[in-house]
Amino acid sequence: MIDEDAVQTLSQALIQSSSLKSFALYDAKGGASALLLKAFAGDSRNQSIETLKLEFVSGLEDCLPAILYSNRSLREVWLYRTHMRPEQWRVIGQAIRDNATAATIHVIVEWSECTREWHEGVEELVCAASSDVKDPIIHLSITNQIHRLRGDYIYMDDDDVTLPYNLLEQAWSGKVKSLRSVNFNFPSTSNKLLHLKRFVRALGNGGPSTLKELHLRCLKGNLWPGVWKQLFWCMRGNTSLAHLGLYHCEGLDEEAFKDLMGLLQVNLTLQSIRVWGSSWETDGKAALIQEALSQNKKRAAYVSVFRDAKLQFGDAKAGRLFLCGSPKAGKTQLRQTLMRIIQGKSWLGNKWDELWRTKVIEVEFIRNDDKMQVAIWDLAGQWIFRTLQNILFPQTNHFCVFLFVYSPFHEETSVIKPDSCFKSELEDWLRFIASSTQVTRHNLPQVLVVLSHKDKMTSSSLTWAHSIVEELKKDFANLLNLCPSQKCFHVDARKKKQVIPLKNHIFEIFDDLLSKRSPRVPHLCFQLSSLLVTNTKENRSCPIWLSKSFMNFVLPS
Repeated sequence: MIDEDAVQTLSQALIQSSSLKSFALYDAKGGASALLLKAFAGDSRNQSIETLKLEFVSGLEDCLPAILYSNRSLREVWLYRTHMRPEQWRVIGQAIRDNATAATIHVIVEWSECTREWHEGVEELVCAASSDVKDPIIHLSITNQIHRLRGDYIYMDDDDVTLPYNLLEQAWSGKVKSLRSVNFNFPSTSNKLLHLKRFVRALGNGGPSTLKELHLRCLKGNLWPGVWKQLFWCMRGNTSLAHLGLYHCEGLDEEAFKDLMGLLQVNLTLQSIRVWGSSWETDGKAALIQEALSQNKKRAAYVSVFRDAKLQFGDAKAGRLFLCGSPKAGKTQLRQTLMRIIQGKSWLGNKWDELWRTKVIEVEFIRNDDKMQVAIWDLAGQWIFRTLQNILFPQTNHFCVFLFVYSPFHEETSVIKPDSCFKSELEDWLRFIASSTQVTRHNLPQVLVVLSHKDKMTSSSLTWAHSIVEELKKDFANLLNLCPSQKCFHVDARKKKQVIPLKNHIFEIFDDLLSKRSPRVPHLCFQLSSLLVTNTKENRSCPIWLSKSFMNFVLPS
């Protein structure tokens, strides 16, 4: 209780202070409203204080709107555990909307206070404060200081559990435009999975959100498999969230890291990600996340030019299929068969096919349509060309699939090789692939194993190869994705019927890479690259494209 004398003395002291920048009032009842009005809303009010912190202060409904309307020196207001009726919250929200100087409003509540009346009140606050012309300024924090009311923890009805998530859903979908950040501390209750499912459901309804920051704390215990995949997936299309915090959260394993890096491939809006108190902070992944964010900053600079031009964006369509492996393993024959299957091309079956061997690298498009553009790179198997391949090979791991084609027979004698040859050749090529790609531990190059000359083998069993593949898969786990042994293919490269399942699996991988893990790129780029490929094939002389034709493409009438 603050009596009249105390109100007069304190208010005068505050008014006369010209150097005080912050003022906090805790657990004040009776007289608090009069004190705040005199000190911050009167004609001779304090003009130096920029931060006002109020916790368990009664009577705010009588003074806070007047303070926000009249005081232009305040920059930041903190409301801790504040209880008012919904209509009183609405009046404060309107004052926040109309105040031209207050840049930050913090609303902090404990889980034990997330009652229906509180939710309705805060909903009134954020709705009334929403503005189409003013940036969002409300920071909402739900803390975990739960009082022990019954047994170990407080128990809330299922309806009460949904209240904060309903508000989060409105902010995430863009229905509420006044929330700038949400700081969400998951409660240590027996119904944590219920909380988590409601949270994921709230983020699942994305839209034109204005939310800039989302901080998650203490997400621990029994989490269902794939929870991080779902959470990160919800953020892929969001173009407002700039700051993400994951504090003291569990379950952030290698798979979750790949999902987060996949998110960063398509979302250039995120500027910072903090993983304090998690395994990622100490195992090196935090540094990789920062490196990816730095790369995104550079990408965002040129992507913004396309966005400013109002160009339509879509999933990336360009990928590369690399054929590598043993000399005379049938890589070129496999390429020809794939081209016959996909493009209906007929290849001359004369002596040139028998004599021709790939030198260094050969490149052509195996598929070029509205859905995807995939170039096939045929790498010569002879070691004499490896130096040139190191020079010519592109340093990237974006949307790359490698087919390691292995011949079980010696190149000259046609005698079956020992199993150790398969391991040494595959290991050598895996080293080449790993050294030729960017080590980011996300979007890893995909490697498929294909054994050729099936027609010459007396046994179709690949048990001997499976154990080697599984061993090397573990050795190169963080550098590339060697497909499981059960997905090894054994084919006669000349037979379309045997190659078709391999072709289908290749394009399943590209569908997954390009639709789920690819950055968004302008549709204009797809059209341009397709036309350039066509023009290059049709016109070998310069210029490949006449300036008039180019201008008609860029500036259509």
